[in-house]
Amino acid sequence: MTDQTTSRSAKLRANRKARLGSESGWLCVYCGCRIWPHTITEDHIVPRIAAGSRIPDNRIAACQDCNVRKGHKRTMTFVPASRPAERINV
Repeated sequence: MTDQTTSRSAKLRANRKARLGSESGWLCVYCGCRIWPHTITEDHIVPRIAAGSRIPDNRIAACQDCNVRKGHKRTMTFVPASRPAERINV
C-alpha cells in the first residue's frame, strides 16, 4: 500500500465516522455516552460474521466499550450493561 492509498483510506474512514457521529448526535446508540471523533467506533447492525454487509445502512455509532461487549451479537439482541431493562431497536 502506498502512502497516498493509506492517506485516502484514512480520510474515507474519518468521513464515515464523522457521518455516523453526526447522525447519532455524537452519542453511543447503545449506552448513550458521549463519543468523540477519536473514540467513535463503527458497529455493524448485522455482524460481518453473520453475513452482514459493509453498506452504510448496516453501520451505527458506538463507544468502544459497547462495541467490544456486543462482539458478534446482532444489535437487536444486545443489551448494554448501562441499559439492562431495555433492548436496542435500531
